[in-house]
Amino acid sequence: MAERRLESCSGPWGGFWLQFGHRGVMRVHLTFEGGAIGGQGQDSSGDFTMDGVYTADGQVSLRKAYSAVSVVLRDAAPLLVYEGRWDGRLIFGTWHQHDDSWNTGEFELWPESEEDLAERSLALQEDALVAGPRPG
Repeated sequence: MAERRLESCSGPWGGFWLQFGHRGVMRVHLTFEGGAIGGQGQDSSGDFTMDGVYTADGQVSLRKAYSAVSVVLRDAAPLLVYEGRWDGRLIFGTWHQHDDSWNTGEFELWPESEEDLAERSLALQEDALVAGPRPG
């Protein structure tokens, strides 16, 4: 199977970040074009934008900036730096807060095709049917 190039993966992405034993889920819409990355998304800390660069050999560098102050982020809206690698299936690596190096962790991001989104929706519906009505 041919390796997917990031240019063919613009659209919805899902992923997570780890921070002090907590796993946060994020959803983001990313665009890849000519070595540049742009996008916007949301996670439990709020709405954010992402921008960055990627290279032909799979290196990825992203900046994540929240649009509002968040209590989760200690009343600050810091710039987070994500450094990772694209392996043809996902981007994985580490992140750190730009001005606070102790605030760091790992992350993964992957493209979500329309089929993935439909399968997830069907799985949730099946789980609800299997569980049946809840006793009242």
